[in-house]
Amino acid sequence: MGMFAFLSCARENPCIDAFCWDVQTAGMAQEESDIKGETDLDGFLSEIERFPWYDQAVLAEREVSYWVGYIYPVQKRFLGIDRLFRRVEMYETERMDRIIPIVKAFFGRDDQELRRRLAPLSPYLRVKESGGWSAYMDKKQQIVKQIK
Repeated sequence: MGMFAFLSCARENPCIDAFCWDVQTAGMAQEESDIKGETDLDGFLSEIERFPWYDQAVLAEREVSYWVGYIYPVQKRFLGIDRLFRRVEMYETERMDRIIPIVKAFFGRDDQELRRRLAPLSPYLRVKESGGWSAYMDKKQQIVKQIK
């Protein structure tokens, strides 16, 4: 099923402060995606409108649904040492009209509004991963280098 993935960055690392995205379509391996590069709000909204959601659902033999992934850093003290964890939350909805305000809050870097918009959606996955944040940021930097 077609899915957009934001590969955004944290404000703590301004050298890679860009909104990048990729797309995964029906038939692609889970680890495979087509990197599209840097975008802005208007460009991304245009891509969402043009994306063949229903055609992809037919190819994947699934109902149309939209997943939103929210990845953010959480710092916690563990054994007296501050550690940075990557928190991954996935939400699912069948309504595109719920996705658009989430995308706008994301691009506006309005975390409070983003969380408010995600709250009524069905949680699909919540994971805390230690050590994964630096690997995520390394991947983000590689992608930004490819598009510049």
